[in-house]
Amino acid sequence: MELRAFKVNLRTGHIRAVLCDTRGLQGRDLVGPAFERARVALAAGLARVEELSPGSALRALSVDGVARVLRATFDVPGQPRPTARRLDGDAFEALAPALTAGARRIVGELTPPRRALDLADSAAWDALYRLGGDGWELGRPAPPLVDHFARNPPRGRALVVGCGRGHEARLLASHGVTVVAIDVAGEAIAAARAIGEAGVTFRQADLFAVPDELGAFDLVVEHCCFCAIPPERRGDYVEAVANTLRRDGRYVGLFRDHGDPMGPPYAISPDEVASRFAPRFVLEAALPARGSVLTRAGHEFIAQLRLR
Repeated sequence: MELRAFKVNLRTGHIRAVLCDTRGLQGRDLVGPAFERARVALAAGLARVEELSPGSALRALSVDGVARVLRATFDVPGQPRPTARRLDGDAFEALAPALTAGARRIVGELTPPRRALDLADSAAWDALYRLGGDGWELGRPAPPLVDHFARNPPRGRALVVGCGRGHEARLLASHGVTVVAIDVAGEAIAAARAIGEAGVTFRQADLFAVPDELGAFDLVVEHCCFCAIPPERRGDYVEAVANTLRRDGRYVGLFRDHGDPMGPPYAISPDEVASRFAPRFVLEAALPARGSVLTRAGHEFIAQLRLR
């Protein structure tokens, strides 16, 4: 579930959140103790916003994570009406990481907690999708991957692992490449096909036992697959994706570096990616993600690696 936008009214103690999942956009409200918990988590972001109008009192704040726009309203001493400020572009991107903790708290107040699952346990993943427990669902391709492939168009044959409902697979197909997308959950594959195959071959398959008949690939892409794996299986993951690639094939992953030892999602740093993948891959680039959704701003990076 993605937090697309939210508005904080500090005078009335109310947060209006707009979230999106497979059911579409939903408006939800936080008041009372839930509002207070979210306000505490937002403290760093609110302090940064207050710097926009020194000596004034922040009255309300609205954040649009899709349009990448922030609007703030202040009560200014000696002025009869509130004044407004707007941030977009680079100014918004610079401020967004300060809002991440608060954005995560808002979503946490409105969604059930997630638990770790065995990546190969198809029944458990099916149940998670069926009951709407797939909190990573954005309803669209991850914006940092949209940006990455706009700048670095994919080529050849691509495999998307842990494809979920297929948003990244359809993104790659829109660039004209041949795409196969796999997920261990039959529910996810059925949903992906229902949304639209759009030139993608969707297949229920276990990442750790990719069928030989799928052939070899020039590119492997993942989003929210590696971070769902218990850390003790990371070596198995590296071997599995390496074995699907042709010589000099590339791997592109969107990783989390949130600094929390608990998971899922399990964190990893760029240095750890380099060392973990080193037996089979050479790290070509690890760059901060551009345009991350509000709950992940400042905590994501894109790594591109080449098969040795």
